[in-house]
Amino acid sequence: MKTLFINIPDTGKRAGVENICRRIGADIRCLKAEDADNTLLSIVSGGKYDLGIQTPEKKEKSILEHGKVKYAELPELIIFQGFDDDSLQEYLKAYRETGLEKIPLKAVLTPYNMSWTLNELIEQLKEESRSGR
Repeated sequence: MKTLFINIPDTGKRAGVENICRRIGADIRCLKAEDADNTLLSIVSGGKYDLGIQTPEKKEKSILEHGKVKYAELPELIIFQGFDDDSLQEYLKAYRETGLEKIPLKAVLTPYNMSWTLNELIEQLKEESRSGR
């Protein structure tokens, strides 16, 4: 099943994404600020699966020790799950055709990043964006 996990505050842009998803048969799930410390696996499984349980105090300490930013509000973001190359290209082409402003932070869920928290993914995407990757 193709699913887009999104945080798109702009209602016009979100409506455009929803229309594309209906056309290509993809589901949409909205991300929340409370998801920031959860692993991507936990988020995509609806909390059924996780790779370990940490108390909020341990998470906060870990974030502070490693200098990570903890987001009160999530940045505009899309995470693709279950998209093969063709369906990903179909989505991206359809989005470009809408003429809507780009969503700079995009990721594809992989076995490698499933163990990351949403905060870690955001930091990685921002770093890639700064370095021009």
